[in-house]
Formats: sequence, structure tokens, C-alpha cells
Amino acid sequence: LLFDETIFKNIEAFNPDYVPENYLHRESQMEALAICLRPAIRGGRPINTVVLGSPATGKTTAINKIFNIVERTSDRVVCVYVNCQLHTTRFNIFSQIYNKIFGHMPPETGVPFSRIYGNIMKYLQTENKSMVVALDDVSYLFHSKNANKIFYDILRAHEEFKGVRTGIFAILSDIEFRYMLDKNVTSVFIPQEIIFEPYTTNEMFDILKDRIKAGFYPDVISEDILQKIAEYASSAGDLRMGIDLLRASGNFAEADASK
Repeated sequence: LLFDETIFKNIEAFNPDYVPENYLHRESQMEALAICLRPAIRGGRPINTVVLGSPATGKTTAINKIFNIVERTSDRVVCVYVNCQLHTTRFNIFSQIYNKIFGHMPPETGVPFSRIYGNIMKYLQTENKSMVVALDDVSYLFHSKNANKIFYDILRAHEEFKGVRTGIFAILSDIEFRYMLDKNVTSVFIPQEIIFEPYTTNEMFDILKDRIKAGFYPDVISEDILQKIAEYASSAGDLRMGIDLLRASGNFAEADASK
């Protein structure tokens, strides 16, 4: 390599939040998510869903992908993604919803929660829009004992704000975790279950090969090296390890000025 050359066509393809154009080996799960969102697009309420699978099985990518498709094709649904590792309180989660709707965060002080909540629901009511909130790593809400109140606030909003249509996609990475909700929440949270099985070695090979096409220029990585990386990732049960190995390998090659 010369000093101004690179083997990376798009280094962002190896970022954790990258959403690939081709989303491989998750067709049935994407179809199931679409079915749960379809009523909202038609003016109904989204179907509550539990998205279940080990870490790095494509759950977050699937949610972001389907939300992007919905937002491109319909203006009748507000899709909100919230990472519950980062946001565990009622105020924080509804601030994320508020930010998605209004384009800015609510004031952190001086405004009661009820006003923020009311503004969100009145917007949905006035604009006649449905809302689905994806709560990623929802087990953190149960650990912080905030889950029942947050689920209640979202799912029973129609009791105070007539015509409001809301749903929850609860994403669980801890497949051993057993969530418990109060009776007044379980009566409205009756979810579909969508399961993301771990990727096989061949599936990881396909996904990593597609990521190579997106991230590197042609002929940078051989099939043999790709196969080794897929086997490492498969033995660890973590696709992210494979993606990170691709990025790291590219960085080492560039450090050696190698193509």
C-alpha cells in the first residue's frame, strides 16, 4: 500500500451498529416481525412480541431493519428503539420516545413526567398514529424493578387517551431469564414469541462473506482466512467476534502496508 491507499472500501461495515443491506438467514424472523407490525400500518394496534435469542444472533439488526422499512413505507407508525442497558428508568425511556417523536429531548428538570407522557400520547392521538417501542435487553428493566410501570404506561395508554394504539417488542438476550409481570400488565401484554436460533458455521461464513464485500475492496481476504474466522466465531457462538476479527485483520494488514 502507498501512504494514501487503504484496503477498506467502507470501514463502517464492521461497526457494531451497522445494518447490512443484505440480511441473511433471518427471513422467517423478519416475516414474523412484519406480521406483528402489519396491523399498525393498517390503522390497528401492533401485536406485542417477545424476541428471544442468545447474544449476536441478529435480534437488534432485525428490529432496526424492520423499523427502517416501516418508516420508509408508512407514516402511520412511530417506531422507537430503546437500549435498556443504557436507559432503565421510566423518565429515560419516555425521553427516548419523546426525542423520536419531537426531534429533541425533553427538559431534564422543571417538567413533570406526566406532561412528557401526555405530550407523547396526545401526539399519537391527534396524528392518528400507532406506536411500537422495542425494548432491547428488557431484562435490565426487571432487574431495576421498573418493567411493570413502563409496560403499563405504554400498553394501557388507550384507557386515558382514547384511540391511542401502542405495542411493545421486548428483546431478551438472556434466554434463561423468566420475566414476571403484574396481572394488570399481563392482561394487555399477550405476546407472540419470535426465536432467533444461533447461527451455524455455514451461515456465519455467508454473513461474513457479505460483510467483506461491503467493507473491503476485492481480493483482500482469501476464502481460507474467511473460513478460519467463521470457525472461530462459530466455536465462540458469537458472530460479532467474526466481524471484529475481519476489522482487526484489515488493520494489521494496513499496518504492514499489505494489500
